[in-house]
Amino acid sequence: MRLTAYSILGLVFFASVAAATTGNRLLVQGNAVNVREAPSINAAIVLQLNLGHELFEIRRSGDWVNVGIARTGGKDGWIHASLVDTYSPDGGMIVPPDPRFDKFLQALWGINYLAKKMGSDLFIGAENLGDGTINVRTTDVWLSSPNDIRQGNLNTLFNLWDAAEGTGLPISVRIVDAYGRVVMEKERRLIQ
Repeated sequence: MRLTAYSILGLVFFASVAAATTGNRLLVQGNAVNVREAPSINAAIVLQLNLGHELFEIRRSGDWVNVGIARTGGKDGWIHASLVDTYSPDGGMIVPPDPRFDKFLQALWGINYLAKKMGSDLFIGAENLGDGTINVRTTDVWLSSPNDIRQGNLNTLFNLWDAAEGTGLPISVRIVDAYGRVVMEKERRLIQ
């Protein structure tokens, strides 16, 4: 029985590795995942990535995948194949849960709770678009606030997302209206 279970696991692993090809878009499947200079656990760490970070497959060597790393200005490195997954075959993304975004949402709802106690909702919801970008949907009350108040709120939300995201990689917070139009945005770009 044990041999059969191992055989099935081996076939599943082989099928997933065999299905991957150069150019595949991949997602990191863990937090603080090491990207290395070479396909070895002993190779120097280039950087660490968190759950859902987008990668592009360059090639494979055994259980290692050489990847181009989105939002890094062209950096690449090696990551163990067990720590990535591909987009789904129908073209949609495999979107893993993101504890960093959940942490941001808790802070956002805390701010909204305090605003509500003072008489008005400021935010309706938030959406994680991936690659460090989030949309925060706002109310008409927030939209009619003075610009300096809105800019202060945007800075606060950006700082909260920066702390929750925690990678130091590029991020973007976009405030959107009820129709999804971007009304304000703050971003951190990669410094070359």
